[in-house]
Amino acid sequence: MNDRFITRRAFLRVMGVTSGALVLAGCAQRVAEQPAAPAATAIPATAAPAATAVPPTAVPTAAPKPKEMVLVYWTVDGDEPAVLEINNVFQNDTGIPVRWERTPNIEETFQKVLSMTIAGEQLDVTVMNNFNMAKWVKEGVVQPITGLPGVEEYLDQMYPAARDLVSYQGQVWGLPYFLSLNTNAYNIQLFEKAGFTALPKSYDELAEMCKKAKADGVCEYPIMWQAGVGPEHISDTWYHFIAAEGGKLFDDDLNILLDGNSVARKTLKWWRDTIQEWKIADPSCLELRWIPAIKAYAAGNHLFTNTRERYMNNANDPEKSPTAGLHKIFQIGTQSFSGNLWSMASTAHDRDWSWQFLQYIGGHTKDGRYVMANGRARYALASGWPQYSKADPQIKALWDKMFNTLEEYERQFSTAVYIGETCKAISTTWYTDWVSKAVGPALQECLSGKTDADTAADTIARSVDTYKNA
Repeated sequence: MNDRFITRRAFLRVMGVTSGALVLAGCAQRVAEQPAAPAATAIPATAAPAATAVPPTAVPTAAPKPKEMVLVYWTVDGDEPAVLEINNVFQNDTGIPVRWERTPNIEETFQKVLSMTIAGEQLDVTVMNNFNMAKWVKEGVVQPITGLPGVEEYLDQMYPAARDLVSYQGQVWGLPYFLSLNTNAYNIQLFEKAGFTALPKSYDELAEMCKKAKADGVCEYPIMWQAGVGPEHISDTWYHFIAAEGGKLFDDDLNILLDGNSVARKTLKWWRDTIQEWKIADPSCLELRWIPAIKAYAAGNHLFTNTRERYMNNANDPEKSPTAGLHKIFQIGTQSFSGNLWSMASTAHDRDWSWQFLQYIGGHTKDGRYVMANGRARYALASGWPQYSKADPQIKALWDKMFNTLEEYERQFSTAVYIGETCKAISTTWYTDWVSKAVGPALQECLSGKTDADTAADTIARSVDTYKNA
């Protein structure tokens, strides 16, 4: 293994639970040099305060100034201008340049982070997905920020949902990167062409409307699902359906809820039927993840889709979509939301300067501006601090146009449940292996017609013990 890359075999070994010792060995010395974080205080479940409040920014004084700060982050969200802007602001304010280790997508980011951690290379800030938190905490990939100056003030201003996102095992592990709705969208023009006057209030009603639209020749496949393979892709769509019906995939003791009467099994049968029995969903959806799926839907040949609100610019931005302005988000049942966070790596330069940099990336600058959050709000339609981003009139107008309307987004978000509540396993160390090697393949085989829904559900249910006890 060289200093910059990790072999595929080594990477797969690291991604497994058995890799904990390897990762910890690679960063033990750097972690040992950091002071232990005190226990986290309880986080009150109150609404975020007004968008004018700004917590203080800690200014490091004791540690020597580093030669650079290192950020590992992908480019898939199209927010490169926001990243470059905040890097420049940080350098202008501190005199410290930022080295951005760019990766094209989520999997490459994981590989880069793990390879740099094993090698003991400086890595100050990176994205940590909610489903990676338990594993990365156990393996020493990231370090807590509990007790650092200003952390409590940030917590006081977060939405309760964001506090849940950044907290794990009594510690705080970063600042919010984004909060994003798992929602639905429809094509206004095709909706009117089909003669519909009211949106579906259940997925059964949506199926009946699609059957009619297909029979009437409005479109061959009224639905485009997001069902591509990936750690937050086909599985998250399933959780979206389960949450909408008021169900859960696991109980609080991590027992899987997939018996014959479960909401999870019923939604899987319904989902399969949309593709295999009723043929109202485009089978190409099995090859499409979030952005390709919304782009395919925006071509104008589908009536409905499931998506995240932050991808709606691919449908309503005239520079990206041939059907811009024709798409609105809408709600069926209880919507869910997902989110990720910006975290401090275990091989960060030091806690003072790296915390300063983390605040610029995940919080605010020394003059109180949420530059990165607002930049992502413009380019990626998502923010870790939506209450502050929406205070900008231009962002508010943009979101209103892209979500069509902002009022609907806010209404849905006000009652949405965290996806980690629908699938409790997200907070375990074995989740990433389980969802990638067991859940994803079983769902794909089911939706493609290779197996039926009962077989897929039984396979997924049996697989839990294998990964839980590995």
